[in-house]
Amino acid sequence: MKNILLPLSLTAITTVASFAQADQPASSREGFYLGVKTGDMSSDIDEIDMESPKAFLLGWEFDNGFAIEYEHSEADAEYEHLWSVDLGFTTVSGTHSGEGDFETDALYGVYRAYNESGFFMKLKAGILNEDISLTVTDEDGDTVNSNEDDLGFSAGIGVGYRSDRFSLEAEYTIIEEDVQFLSIGLNAHF
Repeated sequence: MKNILLPLSLTAITTVASFAQADQPASSREGFYLGVKTGDMSSDIDEIDMESPKAFLLGWEFDNGFAIEYEHSEADAEYEHLWSVDLGFTTVSGTHSGEGDFETDALYGVYRAYNESGFFMKLKAGILNEDISLTVTDEDGDTVNSNEDDLGFSAGIGVGYRSDRFSLEAEYTIIEEDVQFLSIGLNAHF
């Protein structure tokens, strides 16, 4: 994953720069916006599946395409780990499974490069706090609660279309090293 970040970043910057050359007058874009999104959140950790992701965001877009954006996302986390130990004379195996919640809060610096038709490319980067809480049960019915918080860097790239009052965005966000969010969202602009 880390090996593709530099080429992906350079491609995104070049594409956004070419979009920005065809920029429309921006004064009508400045203002507050609210949005919702959903999509596919995936984890590189084999034992954890993220289900039913949803997010809301609020932001302020300046007349030059830059914006400040707060985003809160949630997903149901499901955990299943199959284990086995070979003792030489027999193999012992079992399952640990559980469910919980995955939540993030992020503050992003955003840039949207518009063309004259209202289509845009979007880049975002910022700081993100994630919280995952799981209740894990073994085959004997014993449970263990686990909660982990982490603070780190997050970045994303997207495309979209904006009319006067609404915008539609498709994004790919690297929430953290092990979690990605491919989303589609609708924003209302005020």
